[in-house]
Amino acid sequence: ESDALSCSDLIDKADDLMGTEITIKAISWGNNGTTTGETQMSLRDEKLEGMQKAHVVAVFSEADTAASEGVEKDSEVTIKATVGEQAYGAVKLTNPTIVK
Repeated sequence: ESDALSCSDLIDKADDLMGTEITIKAISWGNNGTTTGETQMSLRDEKLEGMQKAHVVAVFSEADTAASEGVEKDSEVTIKATVGEQAYGAVKLTNPTIVK
């Protein structure tokens, strides 16, 4: 997956990549459920240490939540997704699919 972006690559190019499908390789910081039934997977280039904020978030629909739950916290994950808007200091990835 040499064409996979890191989180820092994505953050640097987020505006240019908006609306395009990308592959990202990152470390999962775990999942958070939302009130709408979606699951947000926080991603960074390194493992979570202390109180840090994820700058990339993959948003899984309610139907795809099971796939996101199969990824363990602090494990490397490769995801194909569409680059969405930036909100609360994080780039949102929509329609994510876990590649491995």
